[in-house]
Amino acid sequence: MRFALVYGDPGAGRAPAEPHGWGAALGAMIVASLLLGLISSVALLIGIVAMGYEIGDLFGDDQAAFGAARLIAECIAYTGLGWFVIRTSGRSFADLGLNVRALVGGLPWVLAGVVVAIPTMLGLFALPAGWPTAAASALPVLAPPVLLQSGVEEILFRGVIMAALAARYGALRGVLISAVIFSLWHFDPSLAWQDVLLTLGSTFVFGVTSALLVLRQGHLGGAIALHAMWNLTLAIETGLARWPEPFWETFGATVENAPTEAWDPSMASATLLPLAIETAIVLTAVRFVFADVLADRGRARLHDDR
Repeated sequence: MRFALVYGDPGAGRAPAEPHGWGAALGAMIVASLLLGLISSVALLIGIVAMGYEIGDLFGDDQAAFGAARLIAECIAYTGLGWFVIRTSGRSFADLGLNVRALVGGLPWVLAGVVVAIPTMLGLFALPAGWPTAAASALPVLAPPVLLQSGVEEILFRGVIMAALAARYGALRGVLISAVIFSLWHFDPSLAWQDVLLTLGSTFVFGVTSALLVLRQGHLGGAIALHAMWNLTLAIETGLARWPEPFWETFGATVENAPTEAWDPSMASATLLPLAIETAIVLTAVRFVFADVLADRGRARLHDDR
């Protein structure tokens, strides 16, 4: 099978990915992380000050306002990062397969994301009455930043980094190395070591399955849809963590105070079962490319471009 995301498709006007080594990929992740943090911090600072808070007490007591400002800052930051990645990678939207075909190909994976979210949704039914209304009212606000975040991360890690690594080393090593880099993107040293391992492990598995999915589809549509549904479920669960306290106050407080040194065992149960379902669905869908992934050796390089 010819992996269009890696080797291009001249008939569709898609150029191949330029091969790069793991060093360049890791460097791209570090630069992207620093750029994202810088833009997000500046946008958040401007937003908080614009709401009337003093520099010495940026967040004040209005957790809902902080949550809103954080969402806006994240939108600005990921828009800036997406623009930077597209401009510097040399990959166009056509090369990434971001077109009507990707949109259509991504729609079934929205349903797959709903299936993955079932364990989380079942847990929410134990909450006091009223949470479905709160969750439904939050969806229009949460959906745009979540979709933007998921889309930019898929462009960066699968459309650029994985494709370049696969072109250099072959599909299998491209999938595995890009998944390691994707997990490092989510590394948070402020968490308890158990949560650090859980986060690194779960994001590695998600990175592998997402990479296999884009290789199978030839575009990012399905991966973006599945990624967005995963993050949207997490955001809804975050806002309802203290229900019946107000959704946005809980969301803002949780985002502001997310780092913790105490291990939360519930995080494992809330992550592993949905991850197992997601992995089973994706591996079933991409089973036909396993042999091609194992056989692919990438494009030969005459010099070391790490």
